[in-house]
Amino acid sequence: MKKIKMPPCVIMAGGLGKRLGAITKNVPKPVIKINGKPFLYYLLQNLQRQKFEKFQFLLSYKNLKIKNFLEKYSKQNPIKYKIFIDKKKKQGTYKSLISIYKSLHPVFFYTNADEIPNFDINKAYRQFKKKNSILFALLRSKNGNLIKKNNFLKYSDFPNKKNYKECGFKFIRKKFLRYKSYKNHKIEEYLFNNKNIMNKSCFITLKKPPYCIDNPKQIKRTKNFLIR
Repeated sequence: MKKIKMPPCVIMAGGLGKRLGAITKNVPKPVIKINGKPFLYYLLQNLQRQKFEKFQFLLSYKNLKIKNFLEKYSKQNPIKYKIFIDKKKKQGTYKSLISIYKSLHPVFFYTNADEIPNFDINKAYRQFKKKNSILFALLRSKNGNLIKKNNFLKYSDFPNKKNYKECGFKFIRKKFLRYKSYKNHKIEEYLFNNKNIMNKSCFITLKKPPYCIDNPKQIKRTKNFLIR
């Protein structure tokens, strides 16, 4: 099989991490210590194993600590990266992406800095390359808010249908982000409410939730996974 060159990876790392309380009072969530190392270390190791070489980081809260980590990490690991500082508080993920639109590659992989992908991203990219606008990673969930209907994903008010939640991992063609007047903050809200985009999208479903650090329970699960 022909080797695939992966596009740049855009990592959103500007959140406040309020759900972790005192843990993130002085440290941004992506670099809190998990088994003795910053969580971002494990994320980058995972992405490098999946052949990503170029990274773009969108930072905000206590960004200097993340910048210092990346400087040290890149000296020992062959990555190319750029940092963008979101100086507008609570701008949201959609407007943050729009703010660096000119710097985005025509196609990029999008992820948050607080979760580790637990699927074959290269395989997903092969599926995405067939002309799709977006590829979403979904997880079946009783509390999800998405349904599959003729390959179209939409918000659902029908609890008796199969529900899914979006896990944060996406391949995106940036030309579908050119609507500056859009008011919602989250990239997911923008995408799911745009029928033109969703009719051209595809998806994969994950068997297990990704490993993340969004709350103490998830941190414990992630710690156990990383020491295996």
